[in-house]
Amino acid sequence: MRSALKLLCPLGLLLALTHTAPAAIEVGDLVAVTAETTVRGEGGATQKLVPGAVVVVEQVDANRLWVSALVSGWIDATAVMDLDSAIKHFADLAVKFPKDAAPLRALGNVLRARGKLEASLDNFCRAERLAPDDVLTHRWRAWLILAAQFPEEATSDICAAVRLAPNDPAALLDRGAIYLSLGKLDAALADYDAALKLVPQSAVAHVGRGDVRADRGDLPGAIADYTEALKLDPHDARALIGRAGCYARQQREDLALADLEAAIKANPKSARAYHRLSLLELNAVSDKIRSPAKAIEHARRACELSRWRWMEPAMTLAEAHAAAGDTPRAVEMRIAALRIGMAESSHIASWRMRAHFEECRLLRDVNKATDADAADDDFPRPAVTQ
Repeated sequence: MRSALKLLCPLGLLLALTHTAPAAIEVGDLVAVTAETTVRGEGGATQKLVPGAVVVVEQVDANRLWVSALVSGWIDATAVMDLDSAIKHFADLAVKFPKDAAPLRALGNVLRARGKLEASLDNFCRAERLAPDDVLTHRWRAWLILAAQFPEEATSDICAAVRLAPNDPAALLDRGAIYLSLGKLDAALADYDAALKLVPQSAVAHVGRGDVRADRGDLPGAIADYTEALKLDPHDARALIGRAGCYARQQREDLALADLEAAIKANPKSARAYHRLSLLELNAVSDKIRSPAKAIEHARRACELSRWRWMEPAMTLAEAHAAAGDTPRAVEMRIAALRIGMAESSHIASWRMRAHFEECRLLRDVNKATDADAADDDFPRPAVTQ
């Protein structure tokens, strides 16, 4: 992590001079850090956030934002921008400082959060060529590669990050999350346990370990972790959603409903919270909670928040219409859900056909480039569009 921070030093003064106040920020927004800032949590816990980090806003208090990070807490609102503004900001810096990996790495991560996967990969690969041992490049690129459905390559990148910084709790948390997504539950649990020894005040670490325990069937253990996370960060929608899932599996549906409603209050832009609520209202045993009409309303809201790009809530919406007796609408929504799924698969297939990994030398040793590789011609400028 120290080597990653050193890369930012030449840009520190420029960032301070050029940064402007952000546009109006709301609870639930994703924002990008554009000037190094300190997260100040409860009990004196702190964490440095470097340019390029992307965080969720959980509260807005004048010029302060409560964000969810390794340590959840308050940051200065002037240290962040909305994603589109941050993309332009880092692209401009990458042009001004073509030999500095930091703006390219930051640009890659914000593009990833914005869904521009191919452009994100281009910039991460450029950053790696300039700074092969940069921990953040490996950490952030691992998430991009996982999103593009290349799990083995994602594992390779995140393991490289942990090798470079074995005592970095953020790298351990990222690897734990990636192992969890791949179903490697024992390895994920070991990483979360190790991270929590380093940062016991981390709500996100407790949420991650709760997710692992839930997948292992240890519902009491998972609930304990989610509850501890909420003590550290009462506005963490992920903890509320996770605990609600455990309560639902225990048929404690009143508690599940309360947690999901609290999650939506904490993050009104959480498609996942609305989707989980619609599933509860569709499948609940309790007559007081089961409501196809409400399930339709909340599944549709999940679709809207995900911009109709997520197949699962669309399929749930179809099932809710069927439960409400509206067969024509249910059929229509099933077709729409299948089209969404086909569009997702088509995007990934298109990327594979264009062999972006080969272009960026990600599947080869990028550090063995020779003069004949013409690196500057391969990567002449930061990629901002797909």
